[in-house]
Amino acid sequence: MPFQFLCPQGHLLQAELSQVGQQCQCPFCQSVFLIPAPLPAATGESPPGGPGTSSGPPPFQPPSVFGPTTPGQPADQVFPGIQVGLPPESTRGTPSPGQLDLSGPGSLSVVHIACPSGHELETPREMLGQQAMCPFCQAQFLLRFEDSVEYRQRLAQREEYEEAKKAKKWLQLAIVAAVGVVAGLIALMVLSSRR
Repeated sequence: MPFQFLCPQGHLLQAELSQVGQQCQCPFCQSVFLIPAPLPAATGESPPGGPGTSSGPPPFQPPSVFGPTTPGQPADQVFPGIQVGLPPESTRGTPSPGQLDLSGPGSLSVVHIACPSGHELETPREMLGQQAMCPFCQAQFLLRFEDSVEYRQRLAQREEYEEAKKAKKWLQLAIVAAVGVVAGLIALMVLSSRR
């Protein structure tokens, strides 16, 4: 029975109950982690032993670090729908949040655009660039991807990525400076002890 769970970076994935505790790799962020046990509410089943008993999580089975648990079994059978190992040629080079394409909807089939009065409308990507009329307030406006919720989300994601990149660069610079100061102090102590 399939269930959904989040990778460490928050991407929604799906796996089978038999895969709990096995290693997988997120196809979006390439994080490698163990598939968590589903919450009892997510599976729709009561815990073994009847209601009111807590049996705890299932015993941990150490996963194989180097691929499928059964020799010769393809990775897509062990982790259906979850990419294991290197991504296929077609998905390599998927843009990071800092390189997101903000010019169009990309693979989105539907975008959400607010009318001038603030009513949010679902718009098929084929209608972008056309005039539309809001069914709630009858305001006419142009359907632009730049006005969509998805565009603003991509823009915010890109800005967060750029800020994190800057913060990481400053942290690395601070570490290099701290190492330089410590090395200078050690050199001064060595020179002063020789005199």
